[in-house]
Amino acid sequence: KNYLRALGFYNVGLPCQLMGTGMAFPWDAFSKVDLNSGELAEDLVLGLDLARAGIPPMFCPTARVTSRFPVSEEGSQTQRARWETGHLTTITRRVPLLLSEAITSRNWPLFALALDAAVPPLALHAMALAVFGVASLIWALLTGVTSPLILAAAIAAAFTIAVALAWQSVGRDNITLIELARAPAYAISKLSLYAQILKGKHISWIRSKRD
Repeated sequence: KNYLRALGFYNVGLPCQLMGTGMAFPWDAFSKVDLNSGELAEDLVLGLDLARAGIPPMFCPTARVTSRFPVSEEGSQTQRARWETGHLTTITRRVPLLLSEAITSRNWPLFALALDAAVPPLALHAMALAVFGVASLIWALLTGVTSPLILAAAIAAAFTIAVALAWQSVGRDNITLIELARAPAYAISKLSLYAQILKGKHISWIRSKRD
């Protein structure tokens, strides 16, 4: 996500999301956005706000930023919960308005970033596709109408191929094939987090605990 997806946007002349590290800003850009938004996914929101202000973030593929971040399991879980809650909150509260504003003002960089922000976290995306597939199968068995099932199968195939190609291209050094095969179990483990989000449980911005 932090490299291949951003590189794809760069290759077609579009901006990318801010992703928390390796960011450089012209000083006057800060006068055009709110740096005290209080958002859980503050980098995501800042990138969208910069695009609204006519200063969309651009990916620099020649830059290299390295860091070592020893994070405890507890800290990692806290960080993931904060980021995914913030991302989903941004999708529901901001993205529809930003898409409308982008179309009205013909701000296509903002439109591209808002569309990208509308893509849910990968685990939730996979579970949504699974629910769609099961519902389509049941509908086909009850009514004989198979077009939704064919569409669900095509989307699931495209999703699987995209993940496999991304892993083949840039993910093999970080995720083994066995770990990739465990992805469905990982997605299921997120159900409790998504249930808490649906219930409206408040999650505060807490600095992740380091080792």
